[in-house]
Amino acid sequence: MKPGETARLTIKPAPTPVTVTANEAAEVWLDGSRIGDAPVNEMPVPLGTHEIIVKRAAGGERKMTVTVTTKPMTLNVRFHKAALRLSEPPDLSTTEDTEDAEESMYFSPCPPVSSVVES
Repeated sequence: MKPGETARLTIKPAPTPVTVTANEAAEVWLDGSRIGDAPVNEMPVPLGTHEIIVKRAAGGERKMTVTVTTKPMTLNVRFHKAALRLSEPPDLSTTEDTEDAEESMYFSPCPPVSSVVES
């Protein structure tokens, strides 16, 4: 180059490793494309905002929008099984705190839980 000339330079940052785990058999999707079965270890993902979907083999999915930075990221997805409800309510007359007793006898599906841990 000669003095006074300009040049266009494009810098592309390296992708960041992203790991996705699940407590049950599941497929992992990134931005609409299937990338494998969980666990997916250190998958290179470009910086920016992405949609990750973890689809449980038994049905159900967790959809997350994540922002990938220069720090490696791990997504731990926990699926909760719906517990069965008793067909007849238990006799709570001998329990002092009926609200707590009812909660211990009846179970409902837990809300989806996912955690993002940067390492």
